[in-house]
Amino acid sequence: MKKFNKKKYIVMLAVLFTLLVHCNVNAEIYTPLPCVIKEQPVNILGNIGDTVNFTVDATNVKIYKWEYCSAGQSTWQELGQSFPGYDSDTLTISLTNNYRLTNKYRCKLIGYDGKILYSSSCGIYKIDMEELETPIM
Repeated sequence: MKKFNKKKYIVMLAVLFTLLVHCNVNAEIYTPLPCVIKEQPVNILGNIGDTVNFTVDATNVKIYKWEYCSAGQSTWQELGQSFPGYDSDTLTISLTNNYRLTNKYRCKLIGYDGKILYSSSCGIYKIDMEELETPIM
């Protein structure tokens, strides 16, 4: 075990004190700003075989997590990696089945301040091709 060197210790304290006094550091406390949604995602038209996108425009976002809620349910569940953009500002949904057409979608935003903010929910309205092709008399 090394012997305590009192002289060396005093010199180190003197140097540290000198640095603190002469540096004149102005420390600022950084307070992260909360997320702010500038534009909410909107409902969209689609049909089986289509690909649709939902976008949320927000600032000060650390994490994006898109969620869905099945028709007739009240529980929101996170979407996973099989949905492109599940963790970004734009979610892409391939309409491969009717369930995706009837779900509601929203984005969970986590700000740099740690607070959670949810976008408004949005959905996909199915295009009824027969109704579009029927002439109005």
